[in-house]
Amino acid sequence: MAAVAAAQDAGDKETELAELRGVIDALNRTLQADRGKKDHAQTGLREAELEVAAARNLLRKTSQEVALSRARQISLAAEQKEQRAALGNHRQELGRQLRSAYISGRQERIRLLLNQENPAALGRVMTYYAYLTEQRAALLKIVDQGLARLRQLDRRAEEETGRLVGLERRRQKELARLDTARQDRAAIVAGLERQITSSGRQLASLQIQEQELQQLMNNLQRALVEFPMVVREPFAGKKGLLRWPLKGRLINDFGQPRAGGRLRWQGVMLGAARGTEVRAVYHGRVAYADWLPGLGMLMVIEHGDGFLSLYGHNESLYREVGDWVEAGETIGVVGDSGGNSLSALYFEIRRGVTPLNPHRWLGRR
Repeated sequence: MAAVAAAQDAGDKETELAELRGVIDALNRTLQADRGKKDHAQTGLREAELEVAAARNLLRKTSQEVALSRARQISLAAEQKEQRAALGNHRQELGRQLRSAYISGRQERIRLLLNQENPAALGRVMTYYAYLTEQRAALLKIVDQGLARLRQLDRRAEEETGRLVGLERRRQKELARLDTARQDRAAIVAGLERQITSSGRQLASLQIQEQELQQLMNNLQRALVEFPMVVREPFAGKKGLLRWPLKGRLINDFGQPRAGGRLRWQGVMLGAARGTEVRAVYHGRVAYADWLPGLGMLMVIEHGDGFLSLYGHNESLYREVGDWVEAGETIGVVGDSGGNSLSALYFEIRRGVTPLNPHRWLGRR
């Protein structure tokens, strides 16, 4: 009965996860449709940065396979060495027995058979010879099995080497694809920057981006009400104790003016090298993992009681909607998506739709 209940519970969770992803996908499609009506120029940027993210994820997976293949090679080499050493010992022992048998020859046994003076001694010696013969046969079998195992290990090592060569070639192709995708993205960003600068649309562009984020937060709040989550420890109890999502320099701080003082930063911008790992500040469920204007590859994690953490400008994301993450778990890597001019992470904490000062929640940097 317990097994049936567990299976049913797992099925219910899978169904709920599928429903949650369906709701978020529908929400995202609506946002994209609205976005397409407002700004066609962002479409090209989104496609280019999604291509960068896809190439980066493929490269990451291939690199992981390369690392596993190399580890298997090391393991196989160690086993080959051990097998060769054991085989050498068995061969030495077999050689010693064969030399002994050759030196004594068959004459000793014939002499013993003809000597009828001591039948008891004859019986003991014949038993001894039978034992030696059995031992020699067993040793020959062990040597034969060792040789077969060594041939098998050699084949596996050769196959693994071929696999590694193929993976390395694939990784080189994916690196080239990533580089091309980044170049395409850079060209689009440059064009967008020229367009915004020449038309004096910087403030309007930032306002649109804020509206998009606010709309996303509103929609997420409504959607997540249907899928309540159970938390181990309340997020509110971790105020001032959370770890920063990465080690980086503070470029823009919460509450600082932007766009000539007509807008304010609602989170913090942390400068870091491209590819720096981004970590979840607390355990929770991924509520959003997609591209958004101004923030690029964005992940939103729900922590319960209406608390959310936001991670923007990632180059790629490692988790999907509905996935559970732990505090400190890597959820993506830093990039410059969203048309950002530098590699950095944008980070926010919200309760509902209200941005909170991250410094009050995170420990000392």
